[in-house]
Formats: sequence, structure tokens, C-alpha cells
Amino acid sequence: MYISPFASHIINVETAAQMIHVDFRHQNTQDRQLEATTSFECDMLQQLINACKIGEAEYIIELVNTSQCDVNMKDPHTGRSAMHVACYHDQSGALRSLLSLGASFHQLDHSGATPVHVAAAHGLECLKLLLQDYHADGCARDGAGRTPLSHAASSGNLEAISVLLTHPSCGPGAVAIPDASGSLPIHQAASCGQAQVLKLLIHPLHGIGPDCEEEAPAPRRRSPLHLAAQMGHNAAVETLLALGGNPGVLDAQDASPCHVAAENGHLGVLQMLYQAGATCQSTDRDGWLPLQLAASQGHTNCVDFLLSACGSNVNEVNMISARNRGWTSLHCATKQKDVQMVLHLLACGADPTLR
Repeated sequence: MYISPFASHIINVETAAQMIHVDFRHQNTQDRQLEATTSFECDMLQQLINACKIGEAEYIIELVNTSQCDVNMKDPHTGRSAMHVACYHDQSGALRSLLSLGASFHQLDHSGATPVHVAAAHGLECLKLLLQDYHADGCARDGAGRTPLSHAASSGNLEAISVLLTHPSCGPGAVAIPDASGSLPIHQAASCGQAQVLKLLIHPLHGIGPDCEEEAPAPRRRSPLHLAAQMGHNAAVETLLALGGNPGVLDAQDASPCHVAAENGHLGVLQMLYQAGATCQSTDRDGWLPLQLAASQGHTNCVDFLLSACGSNVNEVNMISARNRGWTSLHCATKQKDVQMVLHLLACGADPTLR
């Protein structure tokens, strides 16, 4: 008999199973609530999870056969099963054991993710096993409408992306599948700063360019460059520009990447965009300049760059907004009660008499 380091934690599991009169493996998993609730279930699930984390493949079989526990039990807090855990740690041996015991790769955790989603984000061997040997769906949607490719793009799992793009159940077409919010995998990669993923996804054969905008129902319809600039991911911004991204691309509110970089205080991104030919003098649909957005958020470094390098006028007024018509950067800083920014703008020549 195979003896695992976890074996000392099993206390007469056969007796325990008899006491509660349940044979979990033979119940219809479609008709019962799989979340572990009893102390016995929770103990067995924890032992399964621990074994999956370190790939104790033989012990998993021993535990399930001895205890008669349900291999599809799920954590009541996360909804994750032992299979989710095995995929998270890319323990393909443990995964094989679970599958041989009847574990289902269709199970959903509380976010609606299957083990395939988890494997795409965190592993390679488990993903290949599920797709190639068990023909799992490579384009399954989680609760947010995200595919395994979106998960792989967010986490930067290049090898998993390559597997998904060449698998019949997924393929290059998955690059153009939006999630429920309208984001494509390329938007996920840009938002998470995955520069190498962007290089892999932006390819003529995929039909996706660096300026592709989010789809409905995304309210702003932002490009990957907007998202990378918003989060301050310098490498992703640099990659998108190198791949032909337009530094002046506008979202649905006519905001450019310069607007979002200035508003969020990302000086390095702002400098790259300017050097790539972006203008810092355009207004968004509400009449705001990058300078005014930077001032409203207290980003002194961006204010200084916009004034010195970009030629912005510290007294430029908003001539579009019905509510804030005539406002300057000084008005924006004053509204935020940002004394330091007010003093800084005054030192830069802001006129306090403008109304």
C-alpha cells in the first residue's frame, strides 16, 4: 500500500463514512450540492487539496477509494474543487488521478471558472492534458464571459496561449471573442501589462490590430493603449506603439491615451506617448485637457511635463462643458482642495482672477 505524508491525518475514514451513511461517489453530481459542509467532507476535501498541491497522485487514489468521498467536492468559500487546485499548481499527475476517479472538468467555481480556465492561467501540462486527452472546451466562458485565452492573456502564460491558439476547440478565432464587459484578450493583456502577450496576439493572421477598441457594452470603448496607459504599464505601451498603435487614438468620450496617463499620474507613459507623436492639447468630449485632469488629481510631475515639454497653457479654459465652462487647471485643483497643487499652479503662472 502506498503511504503518503498525509496518511497520518486520516483517522479511520472507513468508519467515518459508515457513520454518516453516505457514498458520495455514487450520487448524481448534477442533482446534489457539491460544496463540502460536514466536518467529514471538509476534512476529506482539505486532504485532497493538500495532495493536489504537491502532486501526490497515488495518495489521491488511495484517499478517495478508502474514504468513499466525492472527488467532485468543492470548497464552500471559493467553489473550487480538487481539480481546480491541481490545475492551479499544474500538477498533471494529480489531475490524472482525479480524472480516473470520475472528477468532472466541467465544474464551476464561484466565479464560473472551470479547471480549464485555471489551467490556462497558471499551468501548461494540465491544460494540454484536458484539451488533448479529454477534449475539454478551450472556449468555455466563465461567469464574466471570459475564455481560457483571456485568462492566459491576463496572467502572461505564453505557452498556454500557444496551445490554445493551435487547438481545434479554441484556435485563432478566440482572439476576437469578447467577455461580458466587451474586452477582448488583447485588452486583458494590455490592462495587466503583459507586453509579450501583446506581441503574440497582435498578428495579421489573427485579424486584431493594436488599436482595436472594446466592444459593447463597454461604455468607453477604449483601445489597448488606453488601458495600458491607464495602469501605467510602460512596457505594454512601448510594445503597442512599436506594433503600430496610434498614440492619439480616441475612445468613445474622445479621450486619448494622454488623457488617461495624465489623469492617473503616469509620467513615463505620458513621455512615451508624446515622443511617439501624440498631442497633449486635445480636449475630450467634456472639454478637458490632459493638463486639467493631471491637476485635478494632484499629479505635479505630469503637470510640469505638460507645461514645459508639451507647451500646455496653465490658464487654458474648458470651453465645452456646460457645468464647468470656463474652468482652468486652477479651478480643478481648488475644487479638490489640493493646497499644494494650487500653490504649484500659481507658481507656474496660473491666473487666480479668471472666472
